[in-house]
Amino acid sequence: NILAARLKDLEGCGVIQRRKLPPPAACTVYELTEYGQGLEEPVYALARWGARSLGPPKPEDELYDDWGLNALRAVFRPEEARGLTATYVLKVDDDVFTARVVDGALEPLVGDAPGADLVIETDKETFFFLCAGDLEPRAAVKAGRLRFDGPKAALEHYFRIFSFSERVTAAA
Repeated sequence: NILAARLKDLEGCGVIQRRKLPPPAACTVYELTEYGQGLEEPVYALARWGARSLGPPKPEDELYDDWGLNALRAVFRPEEARGLTATYVLKVDDDVFTARVVDGALEPLVGDAPGADLVIETDKETFFFLCAGDLEPRAAVKAGRLRFDGPKAALEHYFRIFSFSERVTAAA
């Protein structure tokens, strides 16, 4: 009842909208409205803040299957990707995600994409430290904590595009 009431409130405020999926699913889903999408950056800013406060995931931490989709969105820096089109495959422990950047816009996917410009293989802790800027990609490679297939320059650029770094805000 509480969830139904919250969804009704959010729908009434114009933050979400209901949509009926066609068969064979034929169920109702909720999605953000254009107005609701304005919450994306504040929520991801909170996620970045929380991640820095909590630190890297521990080996015993269980993450949901598509955790990387939100992680990629949260650390994506569009100002660093302006005009870029590239495909990156991330193999983080047993999870595989693709970060496709098309003309500076992110399209994250679960799974591997053929013909990637860069493939990165690492563990969750190393990935966290790389995104946080606490570990340089070349140091991770040298220490055997990261393997990659692609140009070294693309590896360095990747962690400028996908980073916990503070976001540039417009001057008031």
